[in-house]
Amino acid sequence: MAMFLMQSFGQDKRGGPQLLPVQPPVAVSTSSSTPDVSNSRSAGTLSISSPILALSSSRSPDADEEDISDLEGPCMREFGLDLGELRSDMLSHIDDQNNAYKRFCMHLRRTENASRRLELAKDFLSELASTEKTTMAQATRTLVNTQNFCLNKLQLEKQNAEKITFELKNEVEKLKRDLQRAESRYEMLEKQLRLKWEEDKASLEENVREELEACCICRKNTRNSIILPCRHAQFCGECLETHRKKSNFCPICRKAIEGTSSYIF
Repeated sequence: MAMFLMQSFGQDKRGGPQLLPVQPPVAVSTSSSTPDVSNSRSAGTLSISSPILALSSSRSPDADEEDISDLEGPCMREFGLDLGELRSDMLSHIDDQNNAYKRFCMHLRRTENASRRLELAKDFLSELASTEKTTMAQATRTLVNTQNFCLNKLQLEKQNAEKITFELKNEVEKLKRDLQRAESRYEMLEKQLRLKWEEDKASLEENVREELEACCICRKNTRNSIILPCRHAQFCGECLETHRKKSNFCPICRKAIEGTSSYIF
């Protein structure tokens, strides 16, 4: 049956396949038998129909344009293929095939000699077979090149993914180490703050205790005397005795001092 045009790939600047012009392939039957054309001429028409013409008209242009619109973006990004240009080249080569077939039919109509007609048919089919062989070789190269390109791209993507995974793994390990250091530092600071707070608390308690125990006049001796009857007891005996020599009134409430009493704080 008929075959479409296949293109070989080169390498464009981006490393992807590049369309290269090839010899226009033609449609051909792979049968080894030669069609009987010796009696096919009748009333200016030929009974041989063109499979190329049937193939080229099997789809509407709108359907082809819709398919190209769906695939053109991915093909251009992935392989550097311009499907619009490829379709145009294919249609051009199909036209060339149809024209060659029409010329062959015209030569048959103009040839009266049956032997010559058979020779023309054999030559035409031989040329078609040769073109198909070339086309098949080109198609094979195209498929191999496309496969290699895809495999190389997948390998590159795999390497990039492995590199990113490796970098992310290293980053995770680094973050874990940073977190461990931060936790250790936090525990150390927490311990230091707790010790500092305990020291400050003990110091404050000591200061308060000393403040509560010290005589409010000299701030040195321990309180051990109480004034009667007001019962103010913020004084040591020495300071209270000295005060009574100057004044017989309580230093706190200014009431008269009727007497004093000693106590142990």
